[in-house]
Amino acid sequence: MDTENKLLCSKREAAMLLSLSLRTIDNLLARKELTARKVGRRTLIPYRALLAFARRDHVITQLEEKPGDGC
Repeated sequence: MDTENKLLCSKREAAMLLSLSLRTIDNLLARKELTARKVGRRTLIPYRALLAFARRDHVITQLEEKPGDGC
């Protein structure tokens, strides 16, 4: 895949480039952590958005109860 000449990639290509699942890409798009453009029925993601996502720090949120929040 020649990424130097392309501006946009498909969700499947983005998943392969970031070593993530297609579902994770969909979740990132839904949470607006990745930007995308719709062209007809296709969703295309700018390579710059993938680079920015890969280079930034990610906060992992835990779904655990806080002490004192129990019923």
